[in-house]
Amino acid sequence: MLRTYLDHNATTLLRPEARAAVDAALDAGALNPSSLHDAGRGARRILDRARDQVARFAAADPDEVIFTASATEANHVAVLGVVGHGGARRRIVSSALEHPSVGALLDHLETRGFEVVRVRPDRDGVIDAREVLDAADPARTVLVSVMLANHEVGTLQPVAAIGAALAGSGVPLHTDATQAAGWEPIGPGRLAADLVTFSGHKIGAPHGAGVLLARRGTTLSPVAWGGR
Repeated sequence: MLRTYLDHNATTLLRPEARAAVDAALDAGALNPSSLHDAGRGARRILDRARDQVARFAAADPDEVIFTASATEANHVAVLGVVGHGGARRRIVSSALEHPSVGALLDHLETRGFEVVRVRPDRDGVIDAREVLDAADPARTVLVSVMLANHEVGTLQPVAAIGAALAGSGVPLHTDATQAAGWEPIGPGRLAADLVTFSGHKIGAPHGAGVLLARRGTTLSPVAWGGR
């Protein structure tokens, strides 16, 4: 039966070249890329090659690429990693449009004593960058988190303008670029963002592959201990 798939906004079908890359990695064996033996070094080369490919796609440096299991995990690592060392600063500025993987996390942080300012969009679904910046008092604000492209209405938010205005303020900017990857530039340099997250399954890769781009010099507290 011929099937027409029209739900790529939710998830894409696996691209043949992505399937081939997965098959090649599996054929190499379930190896530990941290091992010093020859097989482990081979696994490390596969991992490094993947990191280089993601860096080229996202216009980032390879050492800025952190692999996660999903965009949800990447968002959590970014947000929790920043607020974990924010000291006395307890304000987070965001939008009222965020994906639940950010929005629900901010709801949780409110129960832990954080102040969350959610800027509402206008009638066209776009937030005002000035409202975000007015709320982002550097003395109190630990993080600004604004998604790049909305997952329901598709509007693009003024992330680059916000990032440019925050530069040098000491307030890091995180953006969830999951819905923008493959359509808009998402590199940290292009967006003036410190932390950018996206997911492979939106652009033809398998489920279970997310990415956090952490601009060089961005400090993150660990959210898990003991693994490598």
